[in-house]
Amino acid sequence: MTPDAIIRAVQTYFKTNWTATPVAYDNLAFTPPTDGKWVRCTVLPGKAFSEEVGPDASGHRIGVVKVQVFTPSGVGVQVGWALAAQVEALFKGKDVGEVFFAPGDDLSQEGPSTVDSGVTNGNQQHTVTCPFWAWDGE
Repeated sequence: MTPDAIIRAVQTYFKTNWTATPVAYDNLAFTPPTDGKWVRCTVLPGKAFSEEVGPDASGHRIGVVKVQVFTPSGVGVQVGWALAAQVEALFKGKDVGEVFFAPGDDLSQEGPSTVDSGVTNGNQQHTVTCPFWAWDGE
């Protein structure tokens, strides 16, 4: 899959399945809601690895989906952690078209994870990282 195809597949999946908050996407106009709860979804296709040689060689591409969860400061971090857990569950072990997210069941397959990123512009932020891989050149 090309980086563009990966981005489109993941964004379509997220748009279809995420209903908890409004979503901002890269390079699209967005106004955060007044209640302060929203997420930003960024798909970052990364390095491609060739597993064959020749003009029609195939391999795989790794990458990560980063979802930043924003909640109002002062309401407690539990709201952000709960939304982040929903994001993790949405991607954990899922096949999104030809984009594959690891279940994270053991140390050899990193699954979704969340960190508390502190306060940004008056909002509490949690960042969810969801590693993936996709076939490249097929």
